[in-house]
Amino acid sequence: MKYFGAFILTVLISLNSIGQSADKGKLFLDLDGGLAGYSVNSNASHTGSGAGLATILNFGVGYNIQKNMNFGIEFNSHQFLVDSVREDNSINSAVTGMFSFRFQYHLINKEKFNLYVGSKIGWAAFEIVAEDTSGTVGALALGGTVAGLNVGIRKYFGNFGLRMELGFQQIPMSGTSFYVDNVERTYYNNWLKVEDYKARFIGAYLTAGISLKLGKGKKKDEPKE
Repeated sequence: MKYFGAFILTVLISLNSIGQSADKGKLFLDLDGGLAGYSVNSNASHTGSGAGLATILNFGVGYNIQKNMNFGIEFNSHQFLVDSVREDNSINSAVTGMFSFRFQYHLINKEKFNLYVGSKIGWAAFEIVAEDTSGTVGALALGGTVAGLNVGIRKYFGNFGLRMELGFQQIPMSGTSFYVDNVERTYYNNWLKVEDYKARFIGAYLTAGISLKLGKGKKKDEPKE
């Protein structure tokens, strides 16, 4: 309760903040969702390519270390919209979780509006679970890096606001484990070891949601450090 009370006090103090929305010392909390579309290529077969559409849930925290310059972290999940692949297998679920470091530079920095360009780099974990017509269930896990570029806007009404972001990213991954009916397998198929399985996701996303800015920032009449 003590820490919760301190957090509420910080929010109340920040309501008195003035100045530009991306001043030094400002903290951004972002929560949004949206859609992503990817082209997918793998070495699982000679025709290992396709496409995927996913819903996104994203939470980010960023701190302005200097005016217009924001560093932070993001937690992101993708739930792929899948129905079926191949003639004899169906996908039960396909999920990706990501953790990224992000950088944003604000090209427009007003009290109630900012426009930024940014980049991110981090780690991704992907799992796909499929079942064939005989009821055999396979679960393949992949891991790798994520890197992307983005552009976004925030519109504030006081300290509460709305955010929208458009981004492009790629996610190269390698196999980490493969289970068939809960039994771990060394090979994904007759010729490809699990650790040699490679897949690359390249695509774009669009998200929209809410944003909260905290902290007084640096007033215009304050002397430079």
